[in-house]
Amino acid sequence: MCQQTCQNPPPNSCSFYRTCAEATLPCGSDGYALNFGEYFCNKFTTNIGKFTPAGKSWVTSVMTCLQKSLIPILTCDPTCSSIKTGAFASHTPCYANAGICHLAIDDWKVISAIVGMDSHTYDDFNQIFAQMAGTGGACIPTIFSGFESEIGQLVQELTQVIKDAAEVIKAPRICLSCCGHL
Repeated sequence: MCQQTCQNPPPNSCSFYRTCAEATLPCGSDGYALNFGEYFCNKFTTNIGKFTPAGKSWVTSVMTCLQKSLIPILTCDPTCSSIKTGAFASHTPCYANAGICHLAIDDWKVISAIVGMDSHTYDDFNQIFAQMAGTGGACIPTIFSGFESEIGQLVQELTQVIKDAAEVIKAPRICLSCCGHL
């Protein structure tokens, strides 16, 4: 953990999980570092071309955040269990702080495809479900904010329609000679 690349993981690299986390405390192929961190980091890196520019930026931010969040855990008498618990606890804040709530639907589709239920996620289903719920909860203010602006726009449009209708009602009726009445 004293290496510069362990104290400050380089962006867009997954080497931290093997050369820093696993090297500090070998938890093996079933441990968080190799089985989850490195595994999904590699999946995101491999699929980076499928993201929008904002999505690519999000992936880079999340990768960096997730790796940096492990540094204090790895330097303070770590156990395989504390690494896994601490790592999972960092996921939702890293996703939210990197801006997941503002990503385009196309980016959400890529994320869903990458994180889709596979053999790696079955073992950690409860923690993944908690992350999904936490991330969704973190996005609620953003979602409602979007609704507020849409509702505000709708109210403005309806107000204008009502004003236009009132003007039509107030307008004098023209007597049409062919009809003989108003």
